[in-house]
Amino acid sequence: MAVTDREPPIISDEELERITAPTPPAGAADPPWSLGRPLQVALASLSLGAAAIHLVMVPSHADEWLAEGIAFAFAGWVQVLTAVVLVARPSKVALRAVIAANIVFIAAWAWTRVAGAPWGPEAGVAQDAGFVDLTCVALEAGLVVLAAVALARPALGDGLSKRWRTALAVIPVGILVLATAAIASPSAADHGHGGAAAGGHGHDERAAGTTMEHDHAAGGTAHDAHKDAEIAFLFPDGDDRGWAEVGNGEQMDHGYAPDVPIDSLDPATRAEYRRQLNLTMDAVRAYPTVQDAEAAGYHRVGPFAPGLGAHYVGGGAYDMDGVMSDDEIRRPGGIVYSGTKPDSVIVGFMYTSVAFQDGKAPEGFAGPNDHWHSHSGVCLKPGVNGTDALGSDGSISAEDCAAKGGSFMKDITASLLHVWTVPSYTSPTGVFSHVNPTISCDDGTYHYEEGNACASK
Repeated sequence: MAVTDREPPIISDEELERITAPTPPAGAADPPWSLGRPLQVALASLSLGAAAIHLVMVPSHADEWLAEGIAFAFAGWVQVLTAVVLVARPSKVALRAVIAANIVFIAAWAWTRVAGAPWGPEAGVAQDAGFVDLTCVALEAGLVVLAAVALARPALGDGLSKRWRTALAVIPVGILVLATAAIASPSAADHGHGGAAAGGHGHDERAAGTTMEHDHAAGGTAHDAHKDAEIAFLFPDGDDRGWAEVGNGEQMDHGYAPDVPIDSLDPATRAEYRRQLNLTMDAVRAYPTVQDAEAAGYHRVGPFAPGLGAHYVGGGAYDMDGVMSDDEIRRPGGIVYSGTKPDSVIVGFMYTSVAFQDGKAPEGFAGPNDHWHSHSGVCLKPGVNGTDALGSDGSISAEDCAAKGGSFMKDITASLLHVWTVPSYTSPTGVFSHVNPTISCDDGTYHYEEGNACASK
């Protein structure tokens, strides 16, 4: 058969398309990547909103712990710079960096809310979530999602008409309004660490200072009005659950200065005051339960009482010169627990100073807000698991004390100070308040009678 008589080879459609497709010229490249203007504006708005919240919160966090303030400043400036880059020089690398950075910020926030910060004065203490930080996290989450969308569809929104673009301009405006609202909200003002009185996602000024003012010099009418105001403040539903009956609730009036709100402190005094309160967290970690206190040499004095807890003394340091040293703060003369069982948890402290002279309380902690008190006519009786207080301040006579087998202390005791900085047990009536409404009977009331829930404490 002649060559010209051979049948042509069969070529598939795919192969035909391949060999007939035009060959791109040498050196040709993919079209340049670009990010649409609508996405740029939306991404920058989200990043700037989160940055504004972080930067506004820097002073309050730095006041509690400098490293945390620096971390907030770092996060804020990273978000500012990425917003600028996304508008001026957008790129895939920038979008990936935005996603990675904000995932880290969200994860760090979630960790502090679930397990507590791994370092710092409140290490291991889970913090509460407030409107301001939830808003910041929501902006960061939106930023991560939108950046991922921009990587997949960078031209999204470019085809919109001018009318639609004008209408959608409300989105970035709304983002910045939301961030402003979060910054101006009460949760930003009270932003502190989860209720601990010495530091901030929850270190509100109510816990750090004195919320309810006392006026003992004005007589019974003023005191009654104060008590009514306190009950209305603590129990908005009108049921005080027996709080008005809690004994020994007044600050002892031995010439102490009147209550002064925390805002009256100058910056230097305020910084020292907060530094001192942060030191109490060392004692929280050292003596978390009654059995830890007893192992360190503390022993019980008196029973559990609602508002006052159960006091353990003898294993710490007593102040001798009227000024609280760091070591004396870390090793309080008395520790207060939620009950008398071995696993009862720490709820506060009672510091002791023997520097009481001429009717003047010790200087104590920085500033005038710590109100020391003392007792007289105290009747003590050794018990099986500690010492029982049978009465004080005129509630029992020397004769009755002796008849009950107790020892009567006629003279005024050393100066005493309650400090409520333990997370979850900060007092809403002030970090130095004499009694603490968070310490109640097992049934949530303050009725202390034999046979009820308090008896099991």
